[in-house]
Amino acid sequence: MKSVYNGYEEYFLTGKELKEFFDKCFLMTKHKKTCVLNMTISEYLEFMGIENDKTYRIFENGYYCRLADGETDNEISFFGFVPDGAFDQYEDYVPNNKMCKECGSPMKIRISRYGEFLGCSNYPKCKYKKTLYVIGRKNF
Repeated sequence: MKSVYNGYEEYFLTGKELKEFFDKCFLMTKHKKTCVLNMTISEYLEFMGIENDKTYRIFENGYYCRLADGETDNEISFFGFVPDGAFDQYEDYVPNNKMCKECGSPMKIRISRYGEFLGCSNYPKCKYKKTLYVIGRKNF
């Protein structure tokens, strides 16, 4: 069941349903709102530690989503996304690896003044990082 609040639809979904809801949608960077990063929302949710069996509360309007804990209503993330079909070609898309290639630690989403990237959680001992490449541009 959904309700509408200020242009946002509200849902209560399990982590598994949430990942299916955003299947094939891509993460839109917070750094430059017209850039789409080489990461699907399902991958982003994995990086955020979203549990498949836990219930989450989301508000989404087709381009932005507020993700909150279903029990406490604490905000987990606010992210932009590009719906499936917004880009014709995904040929350059390569799924991101969640583990560091150098030390085996989990990778985390980091934000610098130059934008988002994946960085090793073992930083500063391990300085491995991976760029989240822009795969397209669209004015929303």
